[in-house]
Amino acid sequence: MANKLPPYFYQYRFMKDATQNPNHPDYPKYGALGITCAWGSRQYKDFYRWLIATLGERPGTGREYVLGRKDKRGNFEPGNLEWQTVLKRSRTNHKQNVYATYRKQTKTLIQWSEDLNIPYYTLRRRYAIGFDIKEIVKEFR
Repeated sequence: MANKLPPYFYQYRFMKDATQNPNHPDYPKYGALGITCAWGSRQYKDFYRWLIATLGERPGTGREYVLGRKDKRGNFEPGNLEWQTVLKRSRTNHKQNVYATYRKQTKTLIQWSEDLNIPYYTLRRRYAIGFDIKEIVKEFR
């Protein structure tokens, strides 16, 4: 049986590696831009103690919440981290937003899903595999 990693270890490891390791695939988006991690020189247990004492356990029952930065230009540090829904994080992560034009208006897929009352993950998945937004909307009307 494989060893199970401690809770939130992936979040801790990502913050450290993306801000400190030039070989990490996301380093250009974080460390190379000067974004730092407050727990960069500390042990995982220090991060975990802070997380539980300050933000508490991840809300919800699944992966609908992620640890995210309030200010996307800011560091991974106390005061700038919060539990965010995947939808909120997607709204604020401009580099990852996907835009689509429908009825001569261009909006993010999240905005279209809310405006058209189509489940976001369904819209995103179908759009990603090549469906045109007009086809997706027609399917839900």
